[in-house]
Amino acid sequence: MQINRYIKLFCLGILFLSRVVLPSKMMGQASEHLIKAGFIEKFTHFVEWPVSTRGEDRTMKISIIGKSRIEPAIRDIFGKTNNPNVSIVNISAVQEIGDSKIVFVSNTLNQELLKEVVKYAAGKPVMTISDSKGYCEKGILLNMVIVDNYVRYEINKKVLDLSGLKMSSLLLNSAIIIEK
Repeated sequence: MQINRYIKLFCLGILFLSRVVLPSKMMGQASEHLIKAGFIEKFTHFVEWPVSTRGEDRTMKISIIGKSRIEPAIRDIFGKTNNPNVSIVNISAVQEIGDSKIVFVSNTLNQELLKEVVKYAAGKPVMTISDSKGYCEKGILLNMVIVDNYVRYEINKKVLDLSGLKMSSLLLNSAIIIEK
């Protein structure tokens, strides 16, 4: 019965964030970043990470690689969840990803570093997320894009299948699926 509650909350959250809030052309950059950060927080409720051989690590480590204007919004949204098991860190090298469960990839990364991140995360239970056009096709698992003035998200199905992450059908059914 708890899963039904989460499904309803997720649906309401997505509805609110993607349909009720002002279209992206009318909202300020701060509002757009808050909406995207809200999406990221909601995504965490509908993705299941595999239990590691060391036992389940209850800390949700979120790494942000590259300079991103969405970072303050991510910190704000996750700070409001009052979940002490969330750690948000800035990183500058792929080797620092370590045990991150989520890696937000900024569009400020040069293409070589982007390729390194994609290669590092390939086949690992790491949810790479970006908000940069074309990044899903380049191997990022989940990418938020603006479609018809609304924030939508793409999921790279091949990357998801290799990651070992289990994603709710609710996320998959409402996503733009990329098959590359």
